[in-house]
Amino acid sequence: MAEILNWNEIKEEFHQGSLLLGNGSSIAVHECFKYESLYEKSVELGYLTENVQAVFEKFGVNDFELVLRRLWQAKLVNEALDLPRGEVEIAYEKVRNALISTVRETHVKYDDARLHLQSIYKFMQSFETVISLNYDLIVYWAAQYGNRELGTWFKDCFHRSEFRNDWRNLRIPYKAKRATLYFYPHGN
Repeated sequence: MAEILNWNEIKEEFHQGSLLLGNGSSIAVHECFKYESLYEKSVELGYLTENVQAVFEKFGVNDFELVLRRLWQAKLVNEALDLPRGEVEIAYEKVRNALISTVRETHVKYDDARLHLQSIYKFMQSFETVISLNYDLIVYWAAQYGNRELGTWFKDCFHRSEFRNDWRNLRIPYKAKRATLYFYPHGN
């Protein structure tokens, strides 16, 4: 069995690398981000139709990401078998949109998250790259909070609403001692 180590025992080995954040990091800020809470709220708000709820039930989960992955895999199987596009793709879009709409509807308020933002940005600032796979604004808020205190430390690679690919140049500190690039591929 793998040994689980305490972060404080190993952090010096990883402080220059990348940090990948999943849903657990958001749940640490507020329980509204738990899959169970999101699923229940999504059903309550009518974002998940009965047939899409049946997909969750079939797999015995309330995990949006798992259901999205399985629907995507089903789509690939359909493509391999040369089956016409249809219900699988529609279900995928419904689940994806339900997750986004539910997060938007139930998202923790800035004032309720603020007490966590300083400790989050202080943790993130020791990494060269931070990638948030979450749909919420916690990492973005923490980075902006950090930039108010540190200068332009955190950079999301957007400049004048355009994504920049020159990451090497973006890693050069600007009005700060260092730079951390952060990405949110799901768009927050």
